[in-house]
Amino acid sequence: MKLRRRTAGLLAATAVAAGSLLATSAPAQAYDPDPSGRYAQVDTGNCNRLNGDLPVEEWDSGCFLDDSHDNTFFVKDPGGIGAKAELRHGGDLIGKAEFHPDDELLYLYDTKADGDGIYARLWVEGLGLSRVYSATGASDPINRDIADGADVRVIIYDDADATDVIYSVGGRA
Repeated sequence: MKLRRRTAGLLAATAVAAGSLLATSAPAQAYDPDPSGRYAQVDTGNCNRLNGDLPVEEWDSGCFLDDSHDNTFFVKDPGGIGAKAELRHGGDLIGKAEFHPDDELLYLYDTKADGDGIYARLWVEGLGLSRVYSATGASDPINRDIADGADVRVIIYDDADATDVIYSVGGRA
């Protein structure tokens, strides 16, 4: 029953906030103060940043977002919304998550690789929540079969039990 209530609450919150960032503050166990986040939601048809504060550059074949780890590149995909969230502590990039709509890929990175991994679930319109994915370095891309036009939300956690939400960002396949 608790899971149903939690899932129903997540779905309701996502429906209300579709296409916008939901940043949630909860304590990250290894960091004091809690990590902060930056994000971008990017129209992958024209590389316009729809929301967020990360800079986006349009290139011929896609949208480039710089970071100190390995950068991000969204392939042009009209109708898609790419999503990138960076987690920072003391100015250092400690983790990031990216949803790439072109191939429906989720990337999850623990860029600090300090033993306190980050975890994520992907909520997909019509499919609900995925299992919990983890990264203790860089994850292999997680490929999901998602219908074009479906809204998605990447929910980032500090724990494998997916109870400490530290950030969330939405996109569209």
